[in-house]
Amino acid sequence: MLPANARRSQHVPALLPDDEQTLSDEIARLTSDPVYRRRFINSINDLPIDILLQPWKTLSDEIARLTSDPVYRRRFINSINDLPIDILLQPWNLNEPVCTVVPHLDIVRAPTEIGVQLAFLVDTTRVAVTDLSTDNLGQWNASQGRRMTMRKFFYNRDKMRCVEGEHDFVITRKTYVHPNAIPDGSVRKIIWQLSSEHGYSRYALVTYDIGPNSMIEPMPHGNSRTKLEAYQRKEPSVLAEIRSRKEDEKSKRQSDLRKRMLLDGDEVPVAAKQVKRSGSIAAPSSITLYEEGIDDDVSDGYPLTHEDVMERMAQPSMRRFTRPYHNDEPFNVVFLSDLNVGLIQCASCGVDFSQHPLPPEDVVLEHVERFWNQRTGAFSTQQMQKRYIHARLDCVLSRYDYFTTVDFLAISNDVRARLTDMHQQCLTEEFGCSFD
Repeated sequence: MLPANARRSQHVPALLPDDEQTLSDEIARLTSDPVYRRRFINSINDLPIDILLQPWKTLSDEIARLTSDPVYRRRFINSINDLPIDILLQPWNLNEPVCTVVPHLDIVRAPTEIGVQLAFLVDTTRVAVTDLSTDNLGQWNASQGRRMTMRKFFYNRDKMRCVEGEHDFVITRKTYVHPNAIPDGSVRKIIWQLSSEHGYSRYALVTYDIGPNSMIEPMPHGNSRTKLEAYQRKEPSVLAEIRSRKEDEKSKRQSDLRKRMLLDGDEVPVAAKQVKRSGSIAAPSSITLYEEGIDDDVSDGYPLTHEDVMERMAQPSMRRFTRPYHNDEPFNVVFLSDLNVGLIQCASCGVDFSQHPLPPEDVVLEHVERFWNQRTGAFSTQQMQKRYIHARLDCVLSRYDYFTTVDFLAISNDVRARLTDMHQQCLTEEFGCSFD
Protein backbone atom coordinates (compact mmCIF):
# COMPACT_ATOMS: atom_id res chain seq x y z
CA MET A 1 0.00 0.00 0.00
CA LEU A 2 1.24 3.48 -0.91
CA PRO A 3 0.98 6.35 1.57
CA ALA A 4 -1.90 8.71 0.88
CA ASN A 5 0.45 11.54 -0.09
CA ALA A 6 2.71 9.37 -2.25
CA ARG A 7 2.84 9.92 -6.04
CA ARG A 8 2.07 7.00 -8.33
CA SER A 9 4.98 5.88 -10.39
CA GLN A 10 4.57 5.98 -14.16
CA HIS A 11 6.33 2.65 -14.29
CA VAL A 12 4.28 -0.44 -13.43
CA PRO A 13 6.63 -3.16 -12.22
CA ALA A 14 6.15 -6.71 -13.44
CA LEU A 15 4.29 -8.97 -11.08
CA LEU A 16 6.19 -11.63 -9.27
CA PRO A 17 4.89 -15.20 -9.59
CA ASP A 18 3.24 -15.07 -6.19
CA ASP A 19 1.60 -11.74 -7.05
CA GLU A 20 0.39 -13.18 -10.39
CA GLN A 21 -1.27 -16.07 -8.60
CA THR A 22 -2.85 -13.72 -6.07
CA LEU A 23 -4.25 -11.52 -8.88
CA SER A 24 -5.63 -14.56 -10.71
CA ASP A 25 -7.33 -15.76 -7.55
CA GLU A 26 -8.82 -12.31 -6.94
CA ILE A 27 -10.16 -12.05 -10.49
CA ALA A 28 -11.65 -15.53 -10.19
CA ARG A 29 -13.36 -14.45 -6.98
CA LEU A 30 -14.75 -11.28 -8.57
CA THR A 31 -16.16 -12.74 -11.81
CA SER A 32 -16.77 -15.99 -13.61
CA ASP A 33 -17.07 -14.29 -17.02
CA PRO A 34 -14.23 -14.61 -19.56
CA VAL A 35 -11.74 -11.71 -19.29
CA TYR A 36 -10.34 -10.24 -22.53
CA ARG A 37 -7.44 -8.27 -21.00
CA ARG A 38 -6.21 -7.58 -17.42
CA ARG A 39 -6.00 -3.84 -17.96
CA PHE A 40 -8.02 -0.63 -17.94
CA ILE A 41 -8.32 0.59 -21.55
CA ASN A 42 -8.87 4.33 -21.41
CA SER A 43 -6.97 5.41 -24.52
CA ILE A 44 -8.14 5.26 -28.13
CA ASN A 45 -4.68 4.06 -29.07
CA ASP A 46 -5.13 0.93 -26.96
CA LEU A 47 -8.60 0.15 -28.30
CA PRO A 48 -8.76 -3.15 -30.32
CA ILE A 49 -10.66 -1.63 -33.26
CA ASP A 50 -10.22 -4.68 -35.51
CA ILE A 51 -11.91 -6.87 -32.93
CA LEU A 52 -14.78 -4.41 -32.43
CA LEU A 53 -15.39 -4.48 -36.19
CA GLN A 54 -15.64 -8.28 -36.15
CA PRO A 55 -19.49 -8.45 -35.78
CA TRP A 56 -19.86 -6.66 -39.12
CA LYS A 57 -17.61 -9.23 -40.71
CA THR A 58 -19.68 -11.95 -39.05
CA LEU A 59 -22.85 -10.46 -40.55
CA SER A 60 -21.24 -10.39 -43.99
CA ASP A 61 -20.21 -14.02 -43.60
CA GLU A 62 -23.71 -14.97 -42.42
CA ILE A 63 -25.34 -13.23 -45.39
CA ALA A 64 -22.91 -14.94 -47.75
CA ARG A 65 -23.85 -18.27 -46.17
CA LEU A 66 -27.59 -17.61 -46.40
CA THR A 67 -27.87 -16.41 -50.00
CA SER A 68 -25.90 -15.99 -53.21
CA ASP A 69 -28.46 -13.56 -54.67
CA PRO A 70 -27.57 -9.85 -54.92
CA VAL A 71 -28.71 -7.93 -51.83
CA TYR A 72 -30.12 -4.42 -52.31
CA ARG A 73 -30.04 -3.36 -48.65
CA ARG A 74 -29.13 -5.00 -45.33
CA ARG A 75 -32.35 -3.97 -43.64
CA PHE A 76 -35.99 -4.98 -43.27
CA ILE A 77 -38.11 -2.42 -45.12
CA ASN A 78 -41.51 -2.64 -43.44
CA SER A 79 -42.56 1.02 -43.59
CA ILE A 80 -43.92 2.85 -46.62
CA ASN A 81 -41.74 5.80 -45.60
CA ASP A 82 -38.57 3.73 -46.12
CA LEU A 83 -39.64 2.30 -49.48
CA PRO A 84 -37.50 3.45 -52.46
CA ILE A 85 -40.52 4.49 -54.56
CA ASP A 86 -38.38 6.24 -57.18
CA ILE A 87 -36.52 3.01 -57.86
CA LEU A 88 -39.72 0.96 -58.15
CA LEU A 89 -41.02 3.49 -60.68
CA GLN A 90 -38.02 3.07 -62.98
CA PRO A 91 -38.75 1.21 -66.25
CA TRP A 92 -35.12 0.83 -67.32
CA ASN A 93 -32.05 -0.99 -66.05
CA LEU A 94 -30.85 0.08 -62.62
CA ASN A 95 -27.40 0.76 -61.27
CA GLU A 96 -28.34 -1.32 -58.22
CA PRO A 97 -28.08 -5.03 -57.29
CA VAL A 98 -31.10 -6.69 -58.95
CA CYS A 99 -32.32 -10.30 -58.74
CA THR A 100 -33.42 -12.10 -61.89
CA VAL A 101 -34.86 -14.98 -59.84
CA VAL A 102 -36.83 -15.16 -56.59
CA PRO A 103 -34.26 -14.87 -53.75
CA HIS A 104 -33.14 -18.14 -52.18
CA LEU A 105 -32.41 -18.30 -48.43
CA ASP A 106 -30.66 -21.23 -46.80
CA ILE A 107 -32.47 -21.36 -43.44
CA VAL A 108 -34.17 -24.73 -43.85
CA ARG A 109 -32.80 -27.29 -41.35
CA ALA A 110 -29.90 -24.99 -40.31
CA PRO A 111 -30.49 -22.01 -37.97
CA THR A 112 -28.98 -18.57 -38.39
CA GLU A 113 -26.12 -17.59 -36.10
CA ILE A 114 -27.17 -13.95 -35.82
CA GLY A 115 -30.22 -11.93 -36.83
CA VAL A 116 -30.30 -10.92 -40.50
CA GLN A 117 -32.38 -8.33 -42.34
CA LEU A 118 -32.29 -8.28 -46.13
CA ALA A 119 -34.01 -6.46 -48.98
CA PHE A 120 -33.94 -7.60 -52.62
CA LEU A 121 -34.97 -5.85 -55.84
CA VAL A 122 -36.56 -8.33 -58.26
CA ASP A 123 -36.90 -7.71 -62.00
CA THR A 124 -40.41 -8.81 -63.03
CA THR A 125 -39.40 -8.96 -66.68
CA ARG A 126 -37.40 -12.04 -65.63
CA VAL A 127 -39.67 -13.30 -62.82
CA ALA A 128 -43.45 -13.55 -63.23
CA VAL A 129 -45.35 -11.29 -60.83
CA THR A 130 -47.38 -14.31 -59.69
CA ASP A 131 -44.14 -16.09 -58.68
CA LEU A 132 -42.79 -13.40 -56.33
CA SER A 133 -44.19 -15.12 -53.22
CA THR A 134 -42.87 -18.56 -54.20
CA ASP A 135 -39.45 -18.92 -52.60
CA ASN A 136 -37.60 -21.98 -51.32
CA LEU A 137 -39.05 -21.74 -47.79
CA GLY A 138 -42.20 -23.74 -48.49
CA GLN A 139 -45.71 -22.73 -47.51
CA TRP A 140 -46.11 -19.27 -45.97
CA ASN A 141 -49.89 -19.48 -45.42
CA ALA A 142 -51.47 -21.88 -42.92
CA SER A 143 -55.12 -22.95 -43.12
CA GLN A 144 -55.41 -22.59 -39.35
CA GLY A 145 -52.95 -19.95 -38.27
CA ARG A 146 -51.00 -17.17 -39.88
CA ARG A 147 -52.09 -15.86 -43.25
CA MET A 148 -50.81 -13.21 -45.60
CA THR A 149 -52.13 -9.70 -44.84
CA MET A 150 -52.31 -7.00 -47.49
CA ARG A 151 -52.54 -3.22 -47.42
CA LYS A 152 -52.70 -0.72 -50.28
CA PHE A 153 -51.28 2.82 -50.40
CA PHE A 154 -52.58 5.25 -53.02
CA TYR A 155 -50.40 7.93 -54.65
CA ASN A 156 -50.96 10.70 -57.19
CA ARG A 157 -48.60 11.68 -60.00
CA ASP A 158 -46.70 13.97 -57.61
CA LYS A 159 -45.89 10.92 -55.47
CA MET A 160 -48.07 12.22 -52.66
CA ARG A 161 -50.42 10.02 -50.61
CA CYS A 162 -54.05 10.40 -51.65
CA VAL A 163 -57.40 8.60 -51.43
CA GLU A 164 -58.56 5.82 -53.71
CA GLY A 165 -60.09 7.15 -56.90
CA GLU A 166 -57.77 10.15 -57.07
CA HIS A 167 -54.65 8.06 -57.43
CA ASP A 168 -52.30 7.43 -60.33
CA PHE A 169 -50.59 4.37 -58.91
CA VAL A 170 -50.96 1.93 -56.00
CA ILE A 171 -48.32 0.42 -53.75
CA THR A 172 -49.28 -2.98 -52.34
CA ARG A 173 -47.68 -4.38 -49.21
CA LYS A 174 -48.08 -8.13 -48.60
CA THR A 175 -46.88 -9.23 -45.17
CA TYR A 176 -46.09 -12.85 -44.27
CA VAL A 177 -45.05 -14.57 -41.04
CA HIS A 178 -43.79 -18.10 -41.66
CA PRO A 179 -46.00 -20.68 -39.84
CA ASN A 180 -43.16 -23.22 -39.52
CA ALA A 181 -40.46 -20.88 -38.19
CA ILE A 182 -38.48 -21.85 -35.09
CA PRO A 183 -38.79 -19.89 -32.82
CA ASP A 184 -42.37 -19.00 -33.63
CA GLY A 185 -42.72 -15.72 -35.52
CA SER A 186 -38.98 -15.33 -36.09
CA VAL A 187 -39.10 -15.28 -39.91
CA ARG A 188 -41.04 -12.52 -41.66
CA LYS A 189 -41.33 -11.40 -45.27
CA ILE A 190 -42.86 -8.40 -47.05
CA ILE A 191 -43.43 -8.06 -50.79
CA TRP A 192 -43.79 -4.50 -52.09
CA GLN A 193 -45.32 -4.02 -55.55
CA LEU A 194 -46.24 -0.90 -57.49
CA SER A 195 -49.03 -0.95 -60.06
CA SER A 196 -51.11 1.42 -62.17
CA GLU A 197 -53.83 1.10 -64.77
CA HIS A 198 -51.10 -0.03 -67.17
CA GLY A 199 -50.06 -2.97 -64.99
CA TYR A 200 -47.26 -3.70 -62.54
CA SER A 201 -43.98 -1.79 -62.48
CA ARG A 202 -40.82 -3.52 -63.62
CA TYR A 203 -39.25 -3.82 -60.17
CA ALA A 204 -40.64 -5.30 -56.95
CA LEU A 205 -39.01 -5.32 -53.53
CA VAL A 206 -38.88 -8.44 -51.36
CA THR A 207 -37.57 -7.99 -47.82
CA TYR A 208 -36.91 -10.49 -45.02
CA ASP A 209 -36.52 -10.21 -41.25
CA ILE A 210 -34.85 -13.32 -39.79
CA GLY A 211 -34.16 -13.51 -36.07
CA PRO A 212 -31.04 -14.98 -34.43
CA ASN A 213 -30.94 -18.78 -34.10
CA SER A 214 -33.93 -19.04 -36.44
CA MET A 215 -34.77 -21.68 -39.01
CA ILE A 216 -37.66 -23.11 -41.02
CA GLU A 217 -38.81 -26.57 -40.04
CA PRO A 218 -38.95 -28.65 -43.24
CA MET A 219 -42.53 -29.83 -43.74
CA PRO A 220 -43.45 -32.42 -46.39
CA HIS A 221 -46.55 -31.89 -48.46
CA GLY A 222 -49.62 -33.52 -46.94
CA ASN A 223 -50.24 -35.52 -50.13
CA SER A 224 -46.63 -36.65 -50.44
CA ARG A 225 -45.98 -40.39 -50.35
CA THR A 226 -42.62 -39.79 -48.69
CA LYS A 227 -42.25 -37.69 -45.54
CA LEU A 228 -38.51 -37.17 -46.01
CA GLU A 229 -38.56 -34.37 -48.58
CA ALA A 230 -39.53 -30.81 -47.64
CA TYR A 231 -42.44 -29.33 -49.57
CA GLN A 232 -41.38 -26.98 -52.36
CA ARG A 233 -44.12 -24.89 -53.92
CA LYS A 234 -44.43 -24.98 -57.68
CA GLU A 235 -44.38 -21.55 -59.29
CA PRO A 236 -47.90 -20.36 -60.26
CA SER A 237 -46.64 -19.43 -63.73
CA VAL A 238 -45.48 -23.02 -64.25
CA LEU A 239 -48.86 -24.37 -63.07
CA ALA A 240 -50.64 -21.97 -65.42
CA GLU A 241 -48.48 -23.18 -68.29
CA ILE A 242 -49.31 -26.81 -67.45
CA ARG A 243 -53.04 -25.99 -67.35
CA SER A 244 -52.77 -24.16 -70.65
CA ARG A 245 -50.99 -27.11 -72.23
CA LYS A 246 -53.69 -29.48 -70.97
CA GLU A 247 -56.37 -27.21 -72.39
CA ASP A 248 -54.56 -27.22 -75.74
CA GLU A 249 -54.36 -31.02 -75.66
CA LYS A 250 -58.05 -31.20 -74.77
CA SER A 251 -58.97 -28.91 -77.68
CA LYS A 252 -56.84 -31.02 -80.02
CA ARG A 253 -58.57 -34.22 -78.87
CA GLN A 254 -61.97 -32.68 -79.45
CA SER A 255 -60.87 -31.43 -82.87
CA ASP A 256 -59.55 -34.89 -83.79
CA LEU A 257 -62.84 -36.42 -82.62
CA ARG A 258 -64.86 -34.09 -84.84
CA LYS A 259 -62.63 -34.91 -87.81
CA ARG A 260 -63.01 -38.62 -87.13
CA MET A 261 -66.78 -38.31 -86.90
CA LEU A 262 -66.87 -36.53 -90.26
CA LEU A 263 -64.67 -39.19 -91.86
CA ASP A 264 -66.58 -42.16 -90.41
CA GLY A 265 -70.00 -40.86 -91.33
CA ASP A 266 -73.12 -41.79 -89.36
CA GLU A 267 -71.70 -44.74 -87.42
CA VAL A 268 -69.46 -42.80 -85.08
CA PRO A 269 -72.11 -40.54 -83.45
CA VAL A 270 -74.00 -43.66 -82.35
CA ALA A 271 -70.89 -45.14 -80.77
CA ALA A 272 -69.98 -41.81 -79.22
CA LYS A 273 -73.25 -41.77 -77.31
CA GLN A 274 -72.49 -45.19 -75.93
CA VAL A 275 -69.15 -44.28 -74.37
CA LYS A 276 -68.37 -41.82 -71.60
CA ARG A 277 -65.08 -40.86 -70.06
CA SER A 278 -64.22 -38.46 -67.24
CA GLY A 279 -60.80 -37.46 -68.57
CA SER A 280 -61.92 -33.94 -69.45
CA ILE A 281 -62.61 -33.07 -65.80
CA ALA A 282 -60.24 -30.49 -64.30
CA ALA A 283 -58.47 -33.15 -62.21
CA PRO A 284 -57.20 -35.76 -64.72
CA SER A 285 -58.79 -39.16 -64.42
CA SER A 286 -57.67 -42.57 -65.58
CA ILE A 287 -61.23 -43.95 -65.32
CA THR A 288 -63.32 -44.60 -68.40
CA LEU A 289 -67.09 -44.58 -67.97
CA TYR A 290 -69.28 -46.68 -70.24
CA GLU A 291 -73.01 -46.52 -70.77
CA GLU A 292 -75.12 -49.62 -70.32
CA GLY A 293 -75.48 -51.85 -73.36
CA ILE A 294 -72.19 -51.02 -75.03
CA ASP A 295 -71.35 -53.39 -77.89
CA ASP A 296 -68.42 -55.74 -77.34
CA ASP A 297 -67.02 -54.93 -80.77
CA VAL A 298 -66.59 -51.26 -79.89
CA SER A 299 -62.94 -51.11 -78.86
CA ASP A 300 -62.15 -47.37 -78.85
CA GLY A 301 -64.05 -45.01 -76.54
CA TYR A 302 -64.69 -41.42 -77.50
CA PRO A 303 -64.09 -38.80 -74.79
CA LEU A 304 -67.05 -36.72 -73.76
CA THR A 305 -66.86 -33.09 -72.82
CA HIS A 306 -67.06 -31.82 -69.26
CA GLU A 307 -70.60 -30.64 -70.01
CA ASP A 308 -71.63 -34.18 -70.96
CA VAL A 309 -70.26 -35.59 -67.71
CA MET A 310 -72.03 -32.89 -65.69
CA GLU A 311 -75.28 -33.73 -67.48
CA ARG A 312 -74.84 -37.35 -66.40
CA MET A 313 -74.15 -36.26 -62.78
CA ALA A 314 -77.45 -34.36 -62.81
CA GLN A 315 -79.40 -37.54 -63.59
CA PRO A 316 -80.56 -40.26 -61.18
CA SER A 317 -78.02 -42.95 -60.38
CA MET A 318 -78.14 -46.43 -61.89
CA ARG A 319 -77.64 -47.62 -58.27
CA ARG A 320 -75.91 -50.79 -59.40
CA PHE A 321 -73.89 -51.69 -56.33
CA THR A 322 -71.01 -53.95 -57.35
CA ARG A 323 -68.94 -53.93 -54.14
CA PRO A 324 -69.81 -55.07 -50.60
CA TYR A 325 -69.37 -51.52 -49.27
CA HIS A 326 -71.62 -49.88 -51.89
CA ASN A 327 -74.80 -48.42 -50.38
CA ASP A 328 -77.20 -45.50 -50.61
CA GLU A 329 -75.58 -43.33 -47.90
CA PRO A 330 -74.92 -39.71 -49.02
CA PHE A 331 -71.53 -38.12 -49.64
CA ASN A 332 -71.36 -35.09 -47.33
CA VAL A 333 -69.10 -32.13 -48.05
CA VAL A 334 -67.08 -31.42 -44.87
CA PHE A 335 -64.11 -29.28 -43.85
CA LEU A 336 -60.95 -31.13 -42.86
CA SER A 337 -60.54 -28.71 -39.96
CA ASP A 338 -63.83 -30.01 -38.48
CA LEU A 339 -62.59 -33.60 -38.32
CA ASN A 340 -60.99 -34.87 -35.12
CA VAL A 341 -59.64 -38.08 -36.57
CA GLY A 342 -55.92 -37.30 -36.94
CA LEU A 343 -54.08 -38.02 -40.16
CA ILE A 344 -56.39 -39.64 -42.70
CA GLN A 345 -56.12 -40.89 -46.24
CA CYS A 346 -58.39 -40.67 -49.23
CA ALA A 347 -60.30 -43.96 -49.33
CA SER A 348 -60.03 -43.94 -53.11
CA CYS A 349 -56.48 -42.94 -54.08
CA GLY A 350 -54.83 -43.71 -50.71
CA VAL A 351 -53.03 -40.34 -50.54
CA ASP A 352 -52.77 -38.64 -47.14
CA PHE A 353 -54.78 -35.45 -46.78
CA SER A 354 -52.67 -32.38 -46.14
CA GLN A 355 -52.26 -31.31 -42.51
CA HIS A 356 -52.28 -27.67 -43.59
CA PRO A 357 -54.47 -27.62 -46.71
CA LEU A 358 -55.29 -24.46 -48.62
CA PRO A 359 -58.71 -23.82 -50.16
CA PRO A 360 -60.25 -25.58 -51.96
CA GLU A 361 -58.27 -28.66 -50.85
CA ASP A 362 -59.55 -28.19 -47.28
CA VAL A 363 -62.96 -29.67 -48.14
CA VAL A 364 -63.49 -33.41 -48.64
CA LEU A 365 -66.38 -35.85 -48.93
CA GLU A 366 -67.48 -37.94 -45.95
CA HIS A 367 -69.26 -41.22 -46.67
CA VAL A 368 -70.45 -44.05 -44.40
CA GLU A 369 -69.81 -47.54 -45.73
CA ARG A 370 -72.33 -50.16 -44.57
CA PHE A 371 -71.16 -53.61 -45.52
CA TRP A 372 -73.38 -56.19 -47.19
CA ASN A 373 -74.06 -59.27 -45.09
CA GLN A 374 -74.21 -62.32 -47.33
CA ARG A 375 -75.88 -64.45 -44.66
CA THR A 376 -78.79 -62.11 -43.94
CA GLY A 377 -78.97 -60.64 -47.42
CA ALA A 378 -79.02 -57.08 -46.05
CA PHE A 379 -76.72 -54.19 -45.14
CA SER A 380 -75.20 -54.58 -41.71
CA THR A 381 -75.79 -51.80 -39.21
CA GLN A 382 -73.09 -53.31 -37.00
CA GLN A 383 -70.23 -52.80 -39.45
CA MET A 384 -70.22 -49.11 -40.36
CA GLN A 385 -67.15 -47.05 -41.13
CA LYS A 386 -66.70 -43.43 -42.16
CA ARG A 387 -64.62 -42.89 -45.26
CA TYR A 388 -63.15 -39.66 -46.60
CA ILE A 389 -62.57 -38.96 -50.27
CA HIS A 390 -61.01 -36.06 -52.14
CA ALA A 391 -63.66 -33.67 -53.45
CA ARG A 392 -62.81 -34.74 -56.99
CA LEU A 393 -65.11 -36.64 -59.29
CA ASP A 394 -62.41 -39.01 -60.51
CA CYS A 395 -61.61 -40.07 -56.92
CA VAL A 396 -65.29 -40.67 -56.14
CA LEU A 397 -66.08 -42.64 -59.30
CA SER A 398 -63.04 -44.90 -59.02
CA ARG A 399 -64.48 -46.39 -55.78
CA TYR A 400 -68.20 -45.64 -56.12
CA ASP A 401 -69.03 -45.91 -59.82
CA TYR A 402 -72.77 -45.53 -59.16
CA PHE A 403 -72.35 -41.99 -57.80
CA THR A 404 -74.25 -39.05 -59.26
CA THR A 405 -74.41 -35.55 -57.85
CA VAL A 406 -78.19 -35.31 -57.83
CA ASP A 407 -78.68 -38.46 -55.74
CA PHE A 408 -75.65 -38.61 -53.46
CA LEU A 409 -73.86 -35.28 -52.93
CA ALA A 410 -75.03 -33.42 -49.80
CA ILE A 411 -73.98 -29.99 -48.47
CA SER A 412 -75.33 -28.91 -45.09
CA ASN A 413 -76.43 -25.33 -44.49
CA ASP A 414 -73.55 -24.81 -42.05
CA VAL A 415 -70.93 -25.93 -44.58
CA ARG A 416 -72.64 -24.05 -47.41
CA ALA A 417 -72.42 -20.80 -45.43
CA ARG A 418 -68.65 -21.26 -44.97
CA LEU A 419 -67.79 -22.08 -48.57
CA THR A 420 -65.74 -19.39 -50.29
CA ASP A 421 -65.92 -18.51 -53.97
CA MET A 422 -62.93 -20.79 -54.54
CA HIS A 423 -64.71 -23.72 -52.87
CA GLN A 424 -67.88 -23.10 -54.87
CA GLN A 425 -65.98 -22.89 -58.14
CA CYS A 426 -64.20 -26.17 -57.42
CA LEU A 427 -67.42 -28.02 -56.49
CA THR A 428 -69.15 -26.60 -59.55
CA GLU A 429 -66.38 -27.74 -61.89
CA GLU A 430 -66.08 -31.18 -60.30
CA PHE A 431 -69.72 -32.06 -59.61
CA GLY A 432 -71.86 -29.45 -61.39
CA CYS A 433 -73.13 -27.96 -58.11
CA SER A 434 -75.27 -24.83 -58.21
CA PHE A 435 -74.96 -22.15 -55.52
CA ASP A 436 -77.49 -19.62 -56.84
